[in-house]
Amino acid sequence: MEFSIKKSESIPNYWECAEHLNHVVVTFEDKKFSETKNFRLLENNTGNVQIDKIYQEMESWLLDNHGDKVFDNSSGFS
Repeated sequence: MEFSIKKSESIPNYWECAEHLNHVVVTFEDKKFSETKNFRLLENNTGNVQIDKIYQEMESWLLDNHGDKVFDNSSGFS
């Protein structure tokens, strides 16, 4: 799966992470992924979209590559 991330153009202090093969996007507030994540399909996909698998891989990719955007590490937790 291929992912990308960018600042949301419509919601201040939010990020948009996209999975390009199945056209799935999650939006979340900066450093508050768990509390604010919102998944949606960008297209009417009639195929067998395994949203749980996409979510797990996306979350793993975000943590590995953009952990500073997902969680606030200033509290001392890692």
